[in-house]
Amino acid sequence: MSKRRFLLVSSLFVIALTAFSSMALIISESAGFTSFIVKEPETKIIQGPQGVCGVPGETGTAGATGAVGPQGIQGEQGDCGPQGIQGIQGIQGEQGPIGLTGAQGVAGPQGIPGIQGIPGPQGARGGWYGSFYDTTNQNNQNSGLAYPMRLNSTDSANGVSLVDGSKVQVANTGVYNIQFSAQLINTVLDATTFDIWLSKNGQPLANTNTTVSLDKKQTRYVAAWNFMIQMNANDYVELMWFSAQANAQLHYSSAQTNPTRPAIPSLILTINQVS
Repeated sequence: MSKRRFLLVSSLFVIALTAFSSMALIISESAGFTSFIVKEPETKIIQGPQGVCGVPGETGTAGATGAVGPQGIQGEQGDCGPQGIQGIQGIQGEQGPIGLTGAQGVAGPQGIPGIQGIPGPQGARGGWYGSFYDTTNQNNQNSGLAYPMRLNSTDSANGVSLVDGSKVQVANTGVYNIQFSAQLINTVLDATTFDIWLSKNGQPLANTNTTVSLDKKQTRYVAAWNFMIQMNANDYVELMWFSAQANAQLHYSSAQTNPTRPAIPSLILTINQVS
């Protein structure tokens, strides 16, 4: 077969081959021979534009919940986080009813006494007092003289004392209330007068005198009133009396019977501090 015819036949073969396939033909000549190489061409895919998204379909019905699986092993406790900021205190609720008082517990042992403190200064004390009386007849020995009324017995006393049989002395400064009762008697037919006043530290106190008159024999009269005076510590007072008639007397009466009656002192004097 001539070369020309061979080429023609080959060309037709190649055309037919390439018509029914996408292969490529490579023709080469060497040393008077013609070679045919069929090569599959590279495929190039060109992406077209994206189509319009379709409408989503309806959500299907949820399937049944599966069985709960076994609980896993507890993990290790994590580190504590920082403490949060304290919240605002809430409103206090109403107080509940008071519960019943519980039984008193057993008393504990007494503790050791503490050291005694230093005594403070003594404050002003009230209540100093004295009560005195006399159990004798007190006669008017000299009608021209004044006499202190005598006292020979102490009933009770605190901070007040009887001195020299007539002086009532206080140990503390204060205001004192002095009260007395004296039984006066006239021993003759003539009228008799008595003057009675208060003396302080041997001096008569102004505006303290009172005159009492008895108009007949054996007339008895009780002179009784009080004085309120300021006294300093160690001051003393005396009740003084005077009568121009020698028959005047401060009279003592002994106890009586049928019925039993106590004695009547010639003088009773009480004194007590009021401030």
